[in-house]
Amino acid sequence: MKSRSYFPQTELLSRVVLVVAIGSTVLLLGLVMSKCDSTKTSKLPVEQITVADDGLTISAVVYTNTCGHPERLVFDQTSTEVRVGALVRIESGPCDDVGVAYRLTGTLLAPLSNRTVRSG
Repeated sequence: MKSRSYFPQTELLSRVVLVVAIGSTVLLLGLVMSKCDSTKTSKLPVEQITVADDGLTISAVVYTNTCGHPERLVFDQTSTEVRVGALVRIESGPCDDVGVAYRLTGTLLAPLSNRTVRSG
């Protein structure tokens, strides 16, 4: 003979409470982990900008600490100037705060021509 619960609503309620508790815990852990994200991407100024003979290829040096990982050069281009910066992924944590130089190369959308090149 099967045993029957005399309080099926209580059993259902306890299951709902358990599911809500587990869901809340997972959500809370997700929020905590997102706040602990140790990486951000920043645009940093560059130095030693050089333009290749083709007028399209630019290389520059970006300085960062040991937690910085340069990804690429970025260009803000107008009809009169080109501003060059570097996208750098920066991890938080213990870092040596020394100037680590990285040379990056990128390509403009249009030849430099008479436009001015600036860091920025």
